[in-house]
Amino acid sequence: MTLLLRQVMAAFWFTILIPLVTFLAIEALGGEEWIVVVVLGSYAVAGFFLARRRFLTLEDTAWTGGVVTLGGRRVAEGSATREPRQWAALFWKELQLHEFTLAGIAVLFVLHLGVVVVRKLGANTFGHAALSALEMFGVVWLFVPLLAGSQSVADERQLGTLDGLLCLPVSRRVQFTVKLIFVLVLGGVLSAALLCGVEVFGNHINAGAHLGVMGFTFMGGSIVRIFYIFLTVSLIGFYASTLTKSVVQALAAGVVATLLFWAYLAICKAASNSEYFSGWKLWSAIEYPTLILTVLWLAYGNFRFLFESGRRWRRNILALIAVNVLICCSAAAVYERVWEYAMPLEQTHGSAKLPQRKAIVLHSYFGGDALAIVLPDGRVWVDHGVSGGILSSGKSFFPPGSNWQDAAPLEREIVALRSDGTLWLSDSNGLPFLQFGTETNWQSLAARSMASAVLLKRDGSMWFWGTNNVNWRFFPGLRAMAPKRLGSDSDWARILRGSEGVFAWKRNGSAFLLHWPGPDEDWGDVRLPGLDHVQFKELSSYPASQNTEKGLRDDGTLWHWNRWKESWANRPGARWPKLTDMAPPVLAQFGQGPSWIGVSGEFVQVLALKTDGTLWKWNLFDVHHLNQGSLNKPPQQLGENHDWVGVGMWQNQSVALAADGDLWSWPRPRLPFGWETDSDSWLLPSRRPTKIANIFEATDPRRQ
Repeated sequence: MTLLLRQVMAAFWFTILIPLVTFLAIEALGGEEWIVVVVLGSYAVAGFFLARRRFLTLEDTAWTGGVVTLGGRRVAEGSATREPRQWAALFWKELQLHEFTLAGIAVLFVLHLGVVVVRKLGANTFGHAALSALEMFGVVWLFVPLLAGSQSVADERQLGTLDGLLCLPVSRRVQFTVKLIFVLVLGGVLSAALLCGVEVFGNHINAGAHLGVMGFTFMGGSIVRIFYIFLTVSLIGFYASTLTKSVVQALAAGVVATLLFWAYLAICKAASNSEYFSGWKLWSAIEYPTLILTVLWLAYGNFRFLFESGRRWRRNILALIAVNVLICCSAAAVYERVWEYAMPLEQTHGSAKLPQRKAIVLHSYFGGDALAIVLPDGRVWVDHGVSGGILSSGKSFFPPGSNWQDAAPLEREIVALRSDGTLWLSDSNGLPFLQFGTETNWQSLAARSMASAVLLKRDGSMWFWGTNNVNWRFFPGLRAMAPKRLGSDSDWARILRGSEGVFAWKRNGSAFLLHWPGPDEDWGDVRLPGLDHVQFKELSSYPASQNTEKGLRDDGTLWHWNRWKESWANRPGARWPKLTDMAPPVLAQFGQGPSWIGVSGEFVQVLALKTDGTLWKWNLFDVHHLNQGSLNKPPQQLGENHDWVGVGMWQNQSVALAADGDLWSWPRPRLPFGWETDSDSWLLPSRRPTKIANIFEATDPRRQ
């Protein structure tokens, strides 16, 4: 076809369309697959011998006629007498350049409609191979954006007319823009719209609409992706056209560039799922617009200057490599927050208003919004200012009185206890605490679940208040419920909330875990002889990792012990752990010496407060691997200040209270690969703490 027509674009379209039409005609007439093979094989052999004959007898003669266009002689001659209009002249020039492409698009559109009709009429008669070929016919449309882009510059450079056009009194920027717009509209928008239109029509008539090798079903977001692909291929073809001297070279370069770009995206996508790749979301946001601008900038440079093949190729390759390296380095630097290394780690704290070397416990419940802090002077500070997972103050207050002993935030309420043995309750709207009942013999309390608490009376009896099976839509609140006694024993001495439940000790020193095997209110006390006579000042109440509990003993040492003999969640058919699965606790010390006054943590990290006011943490997971962190490793200091007086967890974030009353939030460390995908995050957690509020600036709820 090239030797016959002497026009690459026309030859390309005839080469593609004639076999397709032949194949469809044979299939429509009910021909067997062997007939298709014989006919197309004969056509190929005949084409070879005809091409050989044409090549041997070809004679070039000078052309003495006018300009050959599909619009006819009248259009060509009339264009010479028109008034000069830059944009219109450039538009018609590009239209004439792409006239064979437009004609091929029209023929391809009609042929594609015929394919849809054939698929509809012969769905039950065609073989699997023929039906698959018909369904993948739309892949042919991918050649359109590549052809439209490839001939835009290379065709004129091959004909020797480009250098003369660049000397015209028209801005090269204007000529480049017209060419680019024409390619994007023709190859990226028009061809994609026709493809989607035909396949959507086929879907409506139940003729199938599935582009096999590309995996598209022409529904919803798939259509948008098709437009993205066609626009990208058009831009790649246009860029290849500015780098080459002929259409054939541009086509070859465009195909290679498209395959390289696809492989590049595949490698990046695979790397984004790797444990050693981070910042995928930020990298994508920087990469694509920067790469598009770089390709346009290089294409404009290739277009406006005289063509230097070797040097121009080297400049383009080096520029693309340099830009990609710069993008990767910039994305990694922003993702890692490198600017924070030039900033102070934390602000200097103010003058102390709280006694130091005496830890203040920060109470919260896993998943709850409230935080309660019982101060050494008997006051309690509460805050409900968590909104959308972001810690913020604004609903904090000090309830009246200075004889508060303890407070336990639940999901919607806060249970509190005064030193006079009275029980109090507040809801999550920040209303003042109101006394519950008239009893004055309550000794201690511990949160049990999102809507329940365990209470201990001074007479040694244990009580349960709330429910473990809650429907928040109909939940009346704890005030509508009465505490229920647990068992008949009257020799309980102490209770503490741990990460797995409520631990309790009797007066003889024996230790138990108050355990609920299901969502109902049935309970049992599991004997823990390994904790007998162990005096704990505080336990980490957030869910812990590595199946361990963490606690601070009265002598200032830190200890941890195993929780379960086996992971009950991995046992087939078991929803809740059985009492028989409890293994005897084996205590192990971590941290150095009896110099600790506070402990907290969750499954990613453990925080501890030293007597000198410094804050330390253990990362329980390595950044890239699970279960690589260890409590036996030396801890890392958080910040640089030495006036911390309290540490705790609030909405999965580490919070610490300074002696000046400022409450700070320490960002959660990066989760290990496999737990949360770092590509979902724009930036790594900051190294610097964020101030939430000063507890002494709390508002009085009675004035709101």
